[in-house]
Amino acid sequence: MSQGEQPTGDVTLRTPGAGRDERIDFWRGLCILGMVSWHLLTDPSYPTWFSFGVIQPFNFVAEGFVLVAGLVIGLGAARHAEHSVRVSHYLRRALQLLLLHYAVVVALGLIFGASCSEETATGADWVRAILLLEYQPYLGDILSVFVFLFAATPIFLVVQRACGRWALLALSLAVYLAGNLATGGGWSSLAALELNRYGAFDFNTWQFVFVLGLLLGGRFKAITAWGRQNFRPCMAVCVGGFALAFAYRLAVLSGRIPADTLPQSLDFSRHPLTIARLGYVGLQVALIGLLTVRFWDRLADGPVVRWIVMFGRRSLVVFVVSVFLDYALKAAILKTDLGFPANLTIWAAELAALDLVARYGRLPRRHPSR
Repeated sequence: MSQGEQPTGDVTLRTPGAGRDERIDFWRGLCILGMVSWHLLTDPSYPTWFSFGVIQPFNFVAEGFVLVAGLVIGLGAARHAEHSVRVSHYLRRALQLLLLHYAVVVALGLIFGASCSEETATGADWVRAILLLEYQPYLGDILSVFVFLFAATPIFLVVQRACGRWALLALSLAVYLAGNLATGGGWSSLAALELNRYGAFDFNTWQFVFVLGLLLGGRFKAITAWGRQNFRPCMAVCVGGFALAFAYRLAVLSGRIPADTLPQSLDFSRHPLTIARLGYVGLQVALIGLLTVRFWDRLADGPVVRWIVMFGRRSLVVFVVSVFLDYALKAAILKTDLGFPANLTIWAAELAALDLVARYGRLPRRHPSR
């Protein structure tokens, strides 16, 4: 990979005849901004009608973040020698993310008391729970699933190169379906095979999103060209499909379709990542991807788009800082008893602080790969 690569953050992507592919920075930045806004606006001081209206268009952000991470891996793998899997590279990135996760957990515990000490008998039990990923704090737990995803990347690449793209897709789909059966299908024996089971994002179902991104990245140029050429029929299918999915989701949220009568695969859970949720957010992602690819020449120089791209370039450090800001700002809202609409200033303050982080915050750079 080129200089400045980060697995969920700063990744330099090269396209023939161009520099950095800023469409990917845009997608990642959109996910980051949606994620940090989602986290803050879940505070009860924001009225439901407002937070629901803001959050709903960003339902895809976690899945989109994972998809883009896989896409970057696919792009990078396509540029390297056919038989070069670079096992040590991906394992090193997984270890770095694991250490970052530990650092975030400990810091949240020391600064905000966000620990599981009340649920454990001793401090040693708390340390053990952290090390084994049995305890993962609210908001910071998406980092843990990336540890497993990057550790598994060499396996994904070996399967793809030895057996082909369709074999990798079939294997990933089988693991995904087994992950859904383990939780909601009565196949309790499969639950023992679930990785990152204590996190909000389990590996077994979320790896499917990552693998889809990896496969997309391997044929990125061809797929984006096809999307531009077939923009209208693709948009018609996606808009129609999303309208149906949105109507179904509203029926479930409103209680017209009682959620407790549905099989788990047809609700909108993220652990496991259900079929219904995957389809719903997948259509959102497809719509955004199509619009970006088709109109990027017109959008690329817009001030809002440039701002979002900036967040995408620093997404990992922005995300980590946002977790601490979220804890601090929610505590400030509680302490001051700040209500709506005055608490909108808190949201604006978070975005302003993260704007400074995105402009000036940098993770340590590594030497470029030779």
